[in-house]
Amino acid sequence: MGCDEKIELGLGHSIVKEIEPVLIAKGHLNYNDIFPKEQHVITSSGKWNLLINNMNSINDNISTSFEELDIDFEKFICLAIFDIKNSTTTVDIVNIIEYEDKIIVKVDNLTIGIDQSVHHPFHIVKIPASKKPIAFE
Repeated sequence: MGCDEKIELGLGHSIVKEIEPVLIAKGHLNYNDIFPKEQHVITSSGKWNLLINNMNSINDNISTSFEELDIDFEKFICLAIFDIKNSTTTVDIVNIIEYEDKIIVKVDNLTIGIDQSVHHPFHIVKIPASKKPIAFE
């Protein structure tokens, strides 16, 4: 599907395009009380730095494994997904679809592990900046 193509869904919504996210980080945090199962839309350096500092306080300097730390929030926003599972289960941003009036982020656990340890899998990506509301499914 080309960037300018639309697909009518028949329910009053049409897909403008599928957004290809850029990976920032993916992994597991040790058990903690800071990150419950949650999603973040990060639109500023202040929120980004708070997230990184909180993650580094749980897993010492985990941000050194990030693909990128310096995000231009004039051009991009970051999406961060956290779950409470075990050390062998992942949380995955499966796809991101932009509609005329919103952006939908599909989240799943693509790898399900059988482990007794409690960890917080996470997935962080950046996408082009948008003023549209973002929902997670």
